[in-house]
Amino acid sequence: MPTIKTANDPLKNHYQITANQILRHSQWVDIREALIRSGMRLTRENITKYARFRRVAPRKHITLAQREAYQEFLNKYGSRPDFLGIELIEIVQQLHPPIKERSHQLRKRFYAVGLRCDRSTIYSFQEACIAVASAILYTPKQK
Repeated sequence: MPTIKTANDPLKNHYQITANQILRHSQWVDIREALIRSGMRLTRENITKYARFRRVAPRKHITLAQREAYQEFLNKYGSRPDFLGIELIEIVQQLHPPIKERSHQLRKRFYAVGLRCDRSTIYSFQEACIAVASAILYTPKQK
């Protein structure tokens, strides 16, 4: 693995500014490794995306499969201004099948980000993105 500069790292500084958080070296190493594991290159743009993601879900690390599912959502539905609740629920269940098995988790994921999970509610694209990101982060417990 190539040596990565860590002292006065401009990407670390960019993350700290974007996230409004001061990091210890070990925290930055964990974040950097999580980015690499998820298939993201270490660029300012990706650091910004990850910092914003961590604001929504501060204790989660995104996996490659979760990132691909979210990117698929953005690619398919990025041009839509709003979503009806039933459509959004079906989209989430298609993107992330484990949540389909436990329907109460979908409701919990919506409430976790301050949204009401209702079939007749109309969600803006921004609200839909937040709800989908939260739902995709759900990982069922292993039995």
